Amino acid sequence: MLTSFGKWALIFFCGTLVEACSTIDYNHRVEDWPVLTPIEHRVSQKEMHDACDKYASPLETVLACAIFDFDALTCDMWFVDPVEQWKVDHEKAHCIGYEHTGPAYDLHRMWDEWKKQQR
Repeated sequence: MLTSFGKWALIFFCGTLVEACSTIDYNHRVEDWPVLTPIEHRVSQKEMHDACDKYASPLETVLACAIFDFDALTCDMWFVDPVEQWKVDHEKAHCIGYEHTGPAYDLHRMWDEWKKQQR
């Protein structure tokens, strides 16, 4: 999802319509994904939801999120502190261009859309 600030977000969630939390497909990295500086935000539940919920649907329970700023070449990862290491590893994988398993290609779409806007 693109915001008015040119940022994109990928939400890590467990939703009522999803059978299980999303897993990472480490066999497929987005081609020509930029090098983004990862920035960890370990915050309160409210602060994490303030940062992440605007990118989620009402049926999703957000556990963490990665917000990409391709202009600034940053990847802001938002977690509730304390955070389990597997959540950090999951969001870091998104920051370096790895997608969830399954048919959705959100990172590909986000990166392609940003590149089109730069023309």
